[in-house]
Amino acid sequence: MVFFRLSTRTAASRCAYNPSRGRAKCFTSVGELFKTFVHFYASEFNWHKESVSVCEGRRGHPNKDISHGIVQSEDGSTAEVVPIIEDPFVAGTNLADCMTSASLARLQEEFARASQLCTEGSSLTNLLEPWTLPQYVGKGCAEEGFNGELIEQAQQEY
Repeated sequence: MVFFRLSTRTAASRCAYNPSRGRAKCFTSVGELFKTFVHFYASEFNWHKESVSVCEGRRGHPNKDISHGIVQSEDGSTAEVVPIIEDPFVAGTNLADCMTSASLARLQEEFARASQLCTEGSSLTNLLEPWTLPQYVGKGCAEEGFNGELIEQAQQEY
């Protein structure tokens, strides 16, 4: 019985469930599954017309009980539709309702960054490198870590 496939357009990502052993045998590495996941959400998934639904386990239109939220940019010049990420534990709840214009942009940037790094064959260490606020890049914060004062200042500025 096949129970998992990320996309018909990607490399075959199939797992066969063996009921007598109570486990699945997967034919794709975890690394390949992760690369496919990142590429899918960076390039193929339509954040305006589709929803993320763990319960459904497939691509599709958003649940009609959940409406898209709208976020305005800080200057009010543009509006963006917030993605629908269905809460698997609370029906009708969109986990992305708390997103802001800045967090939506960061989500999209991070998927694009991860997809690029995966395409280049970059190491997991590079992929998992923590994000640093742009105004602090090159000022030693990434190497030394943020102290309380810098975090407070960053939260006020960003």
